[in-house]
Amino acid sequence: MWITLGMFLIKKAVVPLLIIAVILFLVVKLKGGCRPNKTLRGTALAVHDGDTITFRARLKRRTVHLKGVDCPELGQPYGPEAKVYTERMLGMDKRRLRRPRCRLVLTRKDQKWAVVYGPEGWDLGRELVRYGLAWAVDKGYNDLERAARKAKRGLWADRRPIPPWEWVEKAGPFMDHLAGCDQCWESFYEYQKRQIGLCVVGFRLMQGELKGEAK
Repeated sequence: MWITLGMFLIKKAVVPLLIIAVILFLVVKLKGGCRPNKTLRGTALAVHDGDTITFRARLKRRTVHLKGVDCPELGQPYGPEAKVYTERMLGMDKRRLRRPRCRLVLTRKDQKWAVVYGPEGWDLGRELVRYGLAWAVDKGYNDLERAARKAKRGLWADRRPIPPWEWVEKAGPFMDHLAGCDQCWESFYEYQKRQIGLCVVGFRLMQGELKGEAK
């Protein structure tokens, strides 16, 4: 009798507990896991474009996109410049024997987006927007974008720069053609190499102008 009563009470208690556990699980899942942003330290291995970088962190390769900014694509004006600037900021130029370690703050959902901080504490996304090499997607960078527009730095020197999300939509057929034509792709690749080579000199001049403004 007592055993039967005990089993009955257990069953009565287990069902509500299971319901509560399922509800809590769904709430946590919908809120992104309620986990803090993940922070890693890593060294840059490759820069694919201005805002897409592969790092080595904790002995693993991890490709991330810069959170809050959107750089021009490589086929756009100032796309190669954004790539060169990111490489220089991450210590990937040939003059450095050892690349600095950066701090990556990954978003808590898919962890494919990150804010990248250099060894001196600068925010790579902020620097790209400040030099006129990226659009501000995050509201925190809007003031920097307005200042770059006013000074006509980088891509804001053009009257009507095309945002990368619009360019990708319009250039889709062209990129598909390149992918299916080896000769066309090689010509496009050589053009990009020449553009990137010219960007280094341009950046040194641009940095000199900004330093002069700071004084």
